[in-house]
Amino acid sequence: MTTFKTEAELLQNWANILFENNKQQDRLNNVPLTISEMPQIVEQIKELKTRPCGRVD
Repeated sequence: MTTFKTEAELLQNWANILFENNKQQDRLNNVPLTISEMPQIVEQIKELKTRPCGRVD
């Protein structure tokens, strides 16, 4: 099992996983996520997690 000493290491690992799973031309077009994009993804996940069930934007 891989362990991460810092949050940055954890986020980089997650970025690598997201890239490997979404690098197709119609998704990431074989371009890895940048470090500045990861906080945006985290915020989107937080928004989904805190949104009340049934709410549609």
